[in-house]
Amino acid sequence: MDFSDKLTIVTVNYNTSDFLEVMLYAFEKLSEKNYPVIICDNGSDEKNVLKLVELQRKYSNVEILFRIQSQAGSIGHAEAIDLLANKVKTPYFMVMDADCCVLRKNWDDVVFGQLKNNVKVFGTPRLLQNGDNLEDFPTVFSTVYDNVAFQELGCSFMPGPGGAAAGEDTGYLISKKFRVKNLSYKNLVAKNTRHYKDGPFGDILCAEYYLDAELKDIFSCHFSRGSSSGKAKYKEGILLRIPFLNKIIRHMNGKRDRKKWIERAYHLLAQVD
Repeated sequence: MDFSDKLTIVTVNYNTSDFLEVMLYAFEKLSEKNYPVIICDNGSDEKNVLKLVELQRKYSNVEILFRIQSQAGSIGHAEAIDLLANKVKTPYFMVMDADCCVLRKNWDDVVFGQLKNNVKVFGTPRLLQNGDNLEDFPTVFSTVYDNVAFQELGCSFMPGPGGAAAGEDTGYLISKKFRVKNLSYKNLVAKNTRHYKDGPFGDILCAEYYLDAELKDIFSCHFSRGSSSGKAKYKEGILLRIPFLNKIIRHMNGKRDRKKWIERAYHLLAQVD
């Protein structure tokens, strides 16, 4: 069955055009369908904006919206996703973090295979600090929503009142509305590479997502905090306790891992037939 008119992919860019280039390449290579992709730029610098325009010329299915976020962080990100969700006309839409990409051929067949009966959401669960996934409502890192259910429930991606610190980050309020209506969801299996080192990104701090608990078939990977090169992820090491060196080392680590993650993703994609 041809699902090309049933799914729209949406994502927010904030100085992450190099990651977006990987994402778009992966979607083109790993699916026979040419799904529309809508990108909302949240006020990136000139270099990233020019790169976005270049990507739009390269990929005919890409549409770009430009806006200036009212607030930094989760609220500004959620505002942009709400804007994108309101533009979707297809029965399903997929929210992607800009620094996330699919890695499995025919990933869309897997997605539509999960969205059956009362299952209205399928995607990436939140990670716990110990490296295991939290079996909770999927987060917005890479998740597909039934658009009819989403619109009928009047959903918004705004975070909860407790914010990220309380585990109520972007999209938190959506789970409450879906649960009230007893609508089901399914998760991928997530692994935090801070603890799980056996996957293809084991030497980079990021999140890997698998189709089942056997961890044999990687579905996607999320670099996490790509707009800042992941600097917030680096917390271990004696030198990081020194205030002046802390900032320099975290910047260097982030820049190194950002480059490594992109190169690794391209390498893995090149191996997929």
